[in-house]
Amino acid sequence: FHPFFRRGIAVFEEKDNLQPFEEAKLYGHNATHALAAYLGRMSGVERLSELKAVPGAIPFLRAAFLEESGQSLIRKYGGQDSLFTPAGYRHYVDDLLQRMMNPYLRDTVERVGRDPRRKLGWDDRLIGTMRLALSQGITPHRYAIGAAAALAIIEPLVLKQDLPLAEILLPLWAAQQPDDEEVATILALIEESVARLKSEKLF
Repeated sequence: FHPFFRRGIAVFEEKDNLQPFEEAKLYGHNATHALAAYLGRMSGVERLSELKAVPGAIPFLRAAFLEESGQSLIRKYGGQDSLFTPAGYRHYVDDLLQRMMNPYLRDTVERVGRDPRRKLGWDDRLIGTMRLALSQGITPHRYAIGAAAALAIIEPLVLKQDLPLAEILLPLWAAQQPDDEEVATILALIEESVARLKSEKLF
């Protein structure tokens, strides 16, 4: 190599283990992006940026991102990278929320929230984040609200009638053959959240 050659690209940093960062992307960024979309849908806004005008919406999203996703990831991966520290994750959260709410992106809740069945997958952003939180001793009440709101898009009658949620959700999870006890815990949280949405207590 030429003596001035530098291996790699300066803006990228090599990591020995990518899984923590993949989980931060899916169970942090993607989960909160989806949560914002479903809250936006329930709040009647068209664009994500309009959530800034909805009382309580941004504090709710920030608390979900920090206290449920963030605390779970810090407990699981603390010591592996500066991202997985309270200060590091807080910076990550504030930066991403600012980007999500950028009015110039003109991002719609419909686009971000599309394909709710996939987003309610056992290992995907909403249920996966709930499972991560529970595995770390944290109750994911806010992401459960997001899951309930996504479920209401699939079947709007869940907010009007007492439908058995398991009949809708279990087929989405069948391929993963999840543990019965874990399923029961997740379903109970979503059922509580559906009841909350029925009472119109979003935040």
